[in-house]
Amino acid sequence: MSERDELLRQLEHHVAEVQRLRERLDSGLSGDWRPRGFYTMYHVMAGITIGGLAAAASLLWNVLGATLMLPEEHPLRIIQVYLTFGMGEQALTLEPGANRSLLLFAGSFLYLATGALFGIVLQFILQGPAARQGVFVRGIACTAFGVGLWALNFLVILPWLQPALFGGNWIAENTPWYVGLSTHLVFALSYFMLSAWGRFDPTRELAPWASVERIGPGSPGSGAGA
Repeated sequence: MSERDELLRQLEHHVAEVQRLRERLDSGLSGDWRPRGFYTMYHVMAGITIGGLAAAASLLWNVLGATLMLPEEHPLRIIQVYLTFGMGEQALTLEPGANRSLLLFAGSFLYLATGALFGIVLQFILQGPAARQGVFVRGIACTAFGVGLWALNFLVILPWLQPALFGGNWIAENTPWYVGLSTHLVFALSYFMLSAWGRFDPTRELAPWASVERIGPGSPGSGAGA
C-alpha cells in the first residue's frame, strides 16, 4: 500500500469519526447523568452534610444550656461525659490544660461525626418512605426519630453496654433525661428544617455551564463560527 493510499484511509477514518460525533450532537445529546431511580450516593452525601449541621446545632444548644444553667461547669461538659465511653471515669476528672482541650476538641468532632451518620438514616427516611408526605407528617417522623434514638441509646444500649465494656454507666447517670432528650430532639428537628436542601429533584435543569447542548457549532468555546 502506497503512502497516498494510507493517508486516504486515515482521512476516511477521521471523516467517519467526525460524522459520528456530529450525529450524536444532532440527536439532542444532553449529557443527562441523572439516575432514574433512588439516587443513593446523593442521599448519603446529603445526609452526612445536613446531619453534621444538625449535630452542630444540637451541640450549640447544649453549650448554651450548660453556660446558662451550670456556670461552674465547662460548656462542653456533655462532651466530657460522652468521652467516658472510651476513657472511663477518668474523662470526668480531666484537669484544665492542653490535653483536656485536645480531648474535648476530639470529642466534639466525634459528636459531629455521629450526627452525620445518623443524618444518613434521617435522609433515607425523609426522602424515602416519607418523601410524598406533608410537612406535618415529616415533622412528626423527625420528632419520633429523635425520641426513639434517645430512648434506644439511654434506656436500652448504654445501661448495659458501657458497664460491660468500661465498668460504669457514667453517660446515663451524669446526663439528666431532659438534657439527653432535648439534645436528640434539637438534632432531629434541625435536620427537619434543613431537609429541603437535601431533596433531589430529577426534573431540575442542569446548570448552564454543565449542559452539553450548549457546546456546538457557533457556541462560545466550540472553535467554530469564528
